[in-house]
Amino acid sequence: QPFVTLVILLLFAFSLFIALSLGKGAFGSEWTLTLPNNAFDGEILALRYPRVLVAICAGILLSVAGVLLQRLTLNPMASPELLGVSSGASMGILVLLFVFSAQTPMWFWLAGISGALIALIILAAINQRNGMLPEKVLLTGISLSALFDTLQRIAIASGDLRANQLISWTSGSTQNTDPTLAVPFLLLAFGLLAVSLIFRRWLDLLTLQAPMAQALGLNIQRTRWILIVFSAVLTALATLIIGPLSFIGLLVPHLTHFLGVHKARAQLLLSALLGSTIMLIADWIGRQILFPYEIPAGLVATLVGGTYFLLMMRKV
Repeated sequence: QPFVTLVILLLFAFSLFIALSLGKGAFGSEWTLTLPNNAFDGEILALRYPRVLVAICAGILLSVAGVLLQRLTLNPMASPELLGVSSGASMGILVLLFVFSAQTPMWFWLAGISGALIALIILAAINQRNGMLPEKVLLTGISLSALFDTLQRIAIASGDLRANQLISWTSGSTQNTDPTLAVPFLLLAFGLLAVSLIFRRWLDLLTLQAPMAQALGLNIQRTRWILIVFSAVLTALATLIIGPLSFIGLLVPHLTHFLGVHKARAQLLLSALLGSTIMLIADWIGRQILFPYEIPAGLVATLVGGTYFLLMMRKV
């Protein structure tokens, strides 16, 4: 594990340097290295660093949520977007655009938070009687996601120009990041990562199956409630910050497990680091591959994640 940790740290540092410093020139025909040597380069770095911080933030939040859900459910296919909270936030944005026609960023935040909260309340209400069984929670989340996604597709198919804003937001781009919020978002992500480490003993016990964990003194029902709600909060925040993202929360826990990281504390920390690295690389590739046009980081991450799982299926 020390060697794996060192490699991931070096990869993260290299990705951070590339994301901030390397890019195509004004005409897209040559690569330029941007260092804070003059005022112009300083302005370019000032444009890039908020996007980099937001990509790191999203990688931390979704990777931690993925680890929590996969350890809670003992299901390697569990991922944050299956809770339905991301789709709920998107639904809140949809209602704001089509019913109230508001454009203020604060209203977008309130709409997204309200949509995510409503989705979480529905999820909890449906699964309250069964004690938040992870399998049923995920099935409920999948149903909610399917319902909300269908409503969004209907809105997009209407041809209304307001649907273009929804499409842009749901693609998972760092392009419209507010620079004043980038640092607070990152601090919030680090804080929630630190909170997740409190659950490390629970997560280690859950790998022994529910009956054994309960015999060792773990309150299963309370643990499920706390971990599912906390995962939903992480997912909702990541969705509001960058938009709905697929595969990051599913891919990263698989990669850390493949690298031989099995203890909960180590997996949470390394997953956060690896998720940040993947998001940095995805954002950088999205900015360069079709320069001066841009592919959202969320779409690039989905392409990478989908390709990885297709390759994995060949080995099963």
